Amino acid sequence: MLAVPPSWRNMWTEWELRGLIILSLATQIILVILGNRRKYIAGTWIRFIVWSTYLLADSIALMAAGIISKDLRDVHNACGLVDAKYELKTFWAPLLLLHLGGTDTITAYSLEDNELWKRHLLGVVVQAIATVYIWVTACTSSRLSLLFILMFLVGLVKYCERVWVLYWASEKTFRDSIPDVPTNDSTIMEKCKLKLFEGYHLTTYQVFEVEMPHHSAGTTLNGSFPHADDLLKAYSLLEMVKRLFADLILGFQDRYASREIFKRLSSRQAFKVIEIELGFIYDLLYTKAKAIYSPWGIARRIVGILITFTVLMLRIDEMLEIQPYDIPQQDVDDTKYLIFHGIKDVRDWAEVNNYDTDLKALYGRRGGCTLERYKREDLAWTVEKGFDQSILIWHLATEICYFQDYIKPDAIDTWFTDEGKQDPKDERSGIGLLRRRCNYLSRYMLYLLVRHPNMLPIGMAHIKFGDIYTGVGDFIEEHAGKSVGDEVEASETLRKVKTDIMLTVGGRDRSRRDRSNYVIFYACKLASALGEGEEKWELIKSVWLEMLGHAASQCKGRLHAQQLRRGGELLTHVWLLMAHFGLTDHFQISRSHEIAELILR
Repeated sequence: MLAVPPSWRNMWTEWELRGLIILSLATQIILVILGNRRKYIAGTWIRFIVWSTYLLADSIALMAAGIISKDLRDVHNACGLVDAKYELKTFWAPLLLLHLGGTDTITAYSLEDNELWKRHLLGVVVQAIATVYIWVTACTSSRLSLLFILMFLVGLVKYCERVWVLYWASEKTFRDSIPDVPTNDSTIMEKCKLKLFEGYHLTTYQVFEVEMPHHSAGTTLNGSFPHADDLLKAYSLLEMVKRLFADLILGFQDRYASREIFKRLSSRQAFKVIEIELGFIYDLLYTKAKAIYSPWGIARRIVGILITFTVLMLRIDEMLEIQPYDIPQQDVDDTKYLIFHGIKDVRDWAEVNNYDTDLKALYGRRGGCTLERYKREDLAWTVEKGFDQSILIWHLATEICYFQDYIKPDAIDTWFTDEGKQDPKDERSGIGLLRRRCNYLSRYMLYLLVRHPNMLPIGMAHIKFGDIYTGVGDFIEEHAGKSVGDEVEASETLRKVKTDIMLTVGGRDRSRRDRSNYVIFYACKLASALGEGEEKWELIKSVWLEMLGHAASQCKGRLHAQQLRRGGELLTHVWLLMAHFGLTDHFQISRSHEIAELILR
């Protein structure tokens, strides 16, 4: 007895190729619609859909091409002539080659896919040979032969274009495609020495070669495109941003140009420009933008559309005469304002205190400079530990202080309760707003530590947040003698923990609980030492901003680029903003070219 009825087997034989063609077309449509939307949508659902569709697209097209090749044994009828039904079926081969060329909205799901360009190059060769074999076997004497060749050329060019884009976006090629920044003026100085030897009198002028965006074009376009000026600014800085993502050094001109632009912007405008810059980088690394926005890309698309339209207009079926087959927006703006002015103030402070060329002294201490400015060197121990420990200690201390101040009558906060209701007495100003911002920064740094530890310079973290989370309850019960009901009561209990004793935890033989208690204890000690009033929250805010800047500056450009496929990270925006203000260590060329003007006396 057959496991599968013959009728089902016949239906499968008849529809297997048609079903795969329809499914392949569906994957192309999904990638066209959603492939580029993940740039600004960070949801898990869209990542899963794009990831699964991206992996299925090539497999389905290859499977369909394999079925066409398998059916070639039945292409001739009893008279030795090519069967018209199979002749039309083989015409799908060049169309599948077109599908393998991919969509313009996505060429790589991750940066690692760009490194596989050699595999795709081999796929082009193999698939082209297979398609030619199908044509020779089934279509050389057919009226479809010319159409087959035309579609084959369109598909082959599109597939080769995909391979070229992957090759260009690979790490080594992307880095090599960026012109080098001159690191010295040796050539000019040699010419100067030669002229001096010949008896000329030389006068040296220092010239800053800076490319500034053309605002006139933006003014003209502002009527029809509201962000035209921001777009021009972002495009004028694109070469600098590409250097940042390639981890290359930047010149003095780059720093001067970007600082002149960004110091005149508001926080909203600055983050809008950075958002556009990240969009440019995403398009270059994950889409066919490099090929599309070029004379070749435009010509290829015009010719491809004309050929495809011609094939459709010729009515294949009639030629053969056979049957056709969420966070509130205001809070986001507040956070942008805080970060922008925090970084801008650090830039101004660095210039006043001659830190302009020693950027590691600014952000290398992970909060030490802030403690010095506020005369709180007694808290230096909190930032001298491992970066992961410092984040956990300051996070717990911020939470303790936050909920402790939350219940005070004279400090009504703007924080939303767990039920999503806002206090009617709330005002979005003063110390309440400051506490809210500090809480955002604290929780974001914890989010990075838990979800994206590879973006932080923490090395091998010995303390996990899960251990801290479970250890806090035990720690409170141990010191309070009972369990607590909510965050406010827990904060009150932790605030009263006696911290006048020294707790030391070290060595590999210590348990996870000991290491967790170590962090919790010192967080309680820090919360008690911070004191009261608005000055405490100004200190907490500045420490978190410095830690955020340290994390952003230490993360490599490639890791920032990886996050673009997930919708991007705030840390990447901060990193670009710091670079535009000259606060990263990419600026290793401290002087511009000196152009010597030779004056004959």
